[in-house]
Amino acid sequence: MFSTLMNYEFPVVFIDSKAAALKICNEMPSQNDFTSEDIERTIFFIVNKTQKGINPSLKDALLYRIKKSGIQGLPIIRKESWRIRAANIAIMLNKHKDSPLTEKINISGKRNMGKPIQLNSFVSSLRVLFRNDSFSKMSNDEELRFVKIYWTVLEGLLPETFDNETYKKHMLLKALGLYSLNWLAKDVLDICLERGYNLGDIETLKKLLRPLKSFDWNTQTSPLSSLGGMKGVDRAHDILRGILDKEFSLPEDKQATLHNF
Repeated sequence: MFSTLMNYEFPVVFIDSKAAALKICNEMPSQNDFTSEDIERTIFFIVNKTQKGINPSLKDALLYRIKKSGIQGLPIIRKESWRIRAANIAIMLNKHKDSPLTEKINISGKRNMGKPIQLNSFVSSLRVLFRNDSFSKMSNDEELRFVKIYWTVLEGLLPETFDNETYKKHMLLKALGLYSLNWLAKDVLDICLERGYNLGDIETLKKLLRPLKSFDWNTQTSPLSSLGGMKGVDRAHDILRGILDKEFSLPEDKQATLHNF
């Protein structure tokens, strides 16, 4: 799965700082006291202060691989533990052949990959689920199963929004649709837990999500098309939640609103 990601040629630069200092002194006589240490100091500053950070999706992918390797002692592994678990869900959804998101998630973040979903976006959008005590107490397999079934039901209800030929015409796999639907997954989870429904039952989730089938997801005409940013996600979630609320009384005190983030 990671053979392409983990086998990039890695550039290494060796610098002859003494030769570089001598060249500067020869070309710029006014700098005849320029030393090799000055070269090393300058390069150290450039590399450590002005470098460009790695792509956020690549960061999530590497955190996942580092954790899986068993390496211990990195504070960021503990701090970002929920992101690593969320990355596991996204990576498995991208890998599994029976997943609605097979080969649709850009794991490395590299441009022009022809995949609609960035790993970092999918991981970040799952934060609301991991803030839910019931979800966060699940095993990795249970977490993956719930999210996989949830998105499988969405694909069954809205196949045109997942089809490789037509998904670009719809909002569902765009970042805003992705966020709002994964926030809505927490509401669906709450309904199931409150009413004793089986979280792994596809038919139950179909019943809960069926009202979304008639929603307009077209990029030109959807109520979501004019929304943007996290405030837009908050509004989009409210719209989708309202659709389900007409059919089911959602718990009033368990909304995934922007002020909780």
